[in-house]
Amino acid sequence: MGVGGRLRDGGAPGWLGGLPLDSQDESSSIRDITARLRASFPLVDTVVVEATVRTAWDSFRQARVRAYLPILVERRSRKALASYRAPPGREGRERVVESASAPVPLGGE
Repeated sequence: MGVGGRLRDGGAPGWLGGLPLDSQDESSSIRDITARLRASFPLVDTVVVEATVRTAWDSFRQARVRAYLPILVERRSRKALASYRAPPGREGRERVVESASAPVPLGGE
């Protein structure tokens, strides 16, 4: 049971920074991760970035220890977005890979 008797998702207590992880904390983490990834991958549609983050977050739904969930979600999302290639017909939307200074577009150039 979590602090103050609060439980999350099927009875598993959630924690973030020593405090119970609730839906507001999760929403805030998802927004922050999405914002960072949108800045890192400006050529990838916002909808794709948001869906990638949500999918990564949902993949940890059953995790009992949630303290590092935001870090794990961001790493998984970043890896997925680094290999993303836009569907045909989406000119200007190329796969991007991060460099030390800025994203570098890759493609048939």
